[in-house]
Amino acid sequence: MKKYPLLFCVCLLCPLIFAGSRVSAAMDPDLKAAIRNLFSGLSDAVASEEIAVLPDGIDVVSIPGCKGLRLDPRFVRVQPHVWSESCGLMDEFTKVSMIDKNVVAAINGTFYSTQGALGQIIVDGKIPHEIRQFSSRISRCFFGIFSDGNNKKWVLGETGISSSNLLKDGFTGKSRINRPITTNDKLEGLLGGGGWIIRESRDVHMEAYNRQNFRFRKVDQDSRHTVLAMDELNRLYILVFESGANLSKISESLRGKREFSRITDAVFLDGGSSSTIVVMGKYLVAPLYLIDKARLSALFVFKLPPISHK
Repeated sequence: MKKYPLLFCVCLLCPLIFAGSRVSAAMDPDLKAAIRNLFSGLSDAVASEEIAVLPDGIDVVSIPGCKGLRLDPRFVRVQPHVWSESCGLMDEFTKVSMIDKNVVAAINGTFYSTQGALGQIIVDGKIPHEIRQFSSRISRCFFGIFSDGNNKKWVLGETGISSSNLLKDGFTGKSRINRPITTNDKLEGLLGGGGWIIRESRDVHMEAYNRQNFRFRKVDQDSRHTVLAMDELNRLYILVFESGANLSKISESLRGKREFSRITDAVFLDGGSSSTIVVMGKYLVAPLYLIDKARLSALFVFKLPPISHK
């Protein structure tokens, strides 16, 4: 019986949610925050409480207000992924899993509009043609994959270069990258995101508001945030911080929590109702408004064959 008042509230709010791809920008900030808090609770209820045994090199990270995965590059590969249909991340994960049984997880990708992706995306060393890209000239952080033909290297970085110029020689010399890149390393994949949160173990989240020109309305500053981070062992963390944590609080957690003690760098991707993590066909982080709003791009995680672990 206790569920009925909550269900009644959901029914009243559904028209607001279905009115657009996100809660209306014109909505009163206090009302928007109240709706977000309500559905945050519902999302926790439908999220998978415990994921089945994961392949080697993939560990669940869970602290109050944050869930995600820690990925070891010796055991997994990651790849930016795009799709043009209006389906969410779970549906796209299901499609990919029917083709590649090695897929394990996925997290939502770059910012987007109704016209296309707003961050740079490179897949398999090429600009994907399935979607349109509208990356601006402002400096954006990114997750990148470089390869020298034998080994792959994960990096976090920042660049203002558009996708059409990312594959040209000299890209790395005009970008800030958190790991050394040699002339033999070629860009294989890239997913443009938002701004820095941590760089070289220092709190730099204000760069997102200042130099990188990422502005958030007050009501959105403590919305969900999708975060990618790297540690001293070059492991990648794919994380979602729940509503209530702004970039300052996220930075504090990444630098202070035992689970993140070795993290050196972190950036944010798209957030809010887009923040979603799928693991083995279940939601580790379920959609905020009970509707999967992740669109156009994501970062997919695949287990490597045992022979590749050497």
